[in-house]
Amino acid sequence: MSGHIMQVRVEPELSDSEADAGGSPKTLSKWKDNAYDRVYENAERFLERNEFEKVILSLRKIPEDYPYIADVYSLMGLSYAMLDRFEDALTHFKKAAGIMPEEWSHWINMVGAHLELGDIVEAMKCVDRLNEMEIPLEMQAGMDEVRENVNRFFDDKLAAKPYLDFDKCLELESRLDAGIAHIKERDWERAIREFEYIISVDEKSEAAYDNIGLIHLFRGEFDEAGRCFRKALEIYPEHPIATMNLALLETLQEILPDDFAYSEYREYLEGVEEKLIGAYFRS
Repeated sequence: MSGHIMQVRVEPELSDSEADAGGSPKTLSKWKDNAYDRVYENAERFLERNEFEKVILSLRKIPEDYPYIADVYSLMGLSYAMLDRFEDALTHFKKAAGIMPEEWSHWINMVGAHLELGDIVEAMKCVDRLNEMEIPLEMQAGMDEVRENVNRFFDDKLAAKPYLDFDKCLELESRLDAGIAHIKERDWERAIREFEYIISVDEKSEAAYDNIGLIHLFRGEFDEAGRCFRKALEIYPEHPIATMNLALLETLQEILPDDFAYSEYREYLEGVEEKLIGAYFRS
């Protein structure tokens, strides 16, 4: 696991969301009086022993009955992060923050997850939110470390693109986020427009070429996909995602006939798409 995730969490507490949701009878006191309390305690022990899969398995049913206990989501998010499943970790950290937006620990966890996913824009938004909060004195050093991680991450981005200034680099990161969001929504045309804009400003954007290639792959446009993946690798030969995508493309070209029709293999290609959508699209 990379080092951006800090194991920060608070004791379980019921938020105001319970009352806002219409007065659910399932309160924290009732939760702590039944078997779920023991389940949570077991999950904490699993976390201490680095048995992260067991944490997730033991906690996953609690939100079905008690959806307003933020620390359950936080604990699951930390476990996913330790398993390098950062998309899942971020989903759970967001749920925790949605329940208790005033709790600083959830926002620190989101910073780490966004950095692991390469999303500097969202990480900076979380830091801005943290800067408005009252952080306990004993966590100030940790907060300083979070800020340093974000600054270092962005400095590395700028160092790799010395021809871009701070504002333009930030804009392109935001456009990359938008393009990735459109991919996840299967809105190919809007995604391509975002990535093509990035290339018009930064012709050495391996991430933009790789993502355009992915869209062509999903459409069954293999020649264009190969051109884009190879362009990404020409810019950055060690690009792990472009390398994986090109290997997938070459496998598809081997198993599908030369004259395949997209309509005939649409179900198969959509199966490939399902496996890749939501994956790590960044450089």
